[in-house]
Amino acid sequence: MVILDGSLEHYIDYVNTHAEDGVAALRHDGEDTALRVPAICYGGEKDCGEQARELFRSRREELDERLHAKTVYARCPEPKA
Repeated sequence: MVILDGSLEHYIDYVNTHAEDGVAALRHDGEDTALRVPAICYGGEKDCGEQARELFRSRREELDERLHAKTVYARCPEPKA
C-alpha cells in the first residue's frame, strides 16, 4: 500500500497516471469517482478515526482478494488545524 500526500486532484492525477493491471485505490466518502482504477471507499475525509479503522480493516490480503491488486494507493488525510 502506498499512501500519498496531497490534494484530491493530485491524488487522482497520480493514480490515473500509474493505472495498469493490478493497481487499485482507496477513496473517501463522496469523493469524485474520476479514478480509472478499481476503488474501495474507506470512510469520510474528515473522520480520521474511521479512516484508520477502515484502512487497517482493509488489510492488504482483503484488497488483493477483492480487487486482485498488487499496488493500492490511499490518500493521506488532511491534518487537523
